[in-house]
Amino acid sequence: MVASRGRLELGESIEQAIVRETREETGLDVEPLLFLGVYDLIDREADRIRYHYVLVDWICTVSGGELRAGDDASDVCWAGRDDLEGYALADFTLDAIHKAFAMMEAERA
Repeated sequence: MVASRGRLELGESIEQAIVRETREETGLDVEPLLFLGVYDLIDREADRIRYHYVLVDWICTVSGGELRAGDDASDVCWAGRDDLEGYALADFTLDAIHKAFAMMEAERA
């Protein structure tokens, strides 16, 4: 599974954006497999909303490329389920990752 965030380009489908953004941010070529969910990320500063992102998460499989940090990240790595607590991840991010693991286990059963 690969996590990537980005913006849609005008006329671009969600699946096309997933492939493009993941390649730009991680160096990996992916194929979207399963829709995971939609999440809101609202950045507030006191009573003011600075940003409101709508995150559309998919489970993807890696089909090529080489893992590397894009220009918007200082580092990149593979992390397993047992490694997640060592990262400062938002609760909804952890929930999405655990949901993805459960969905993949169900697909394999």
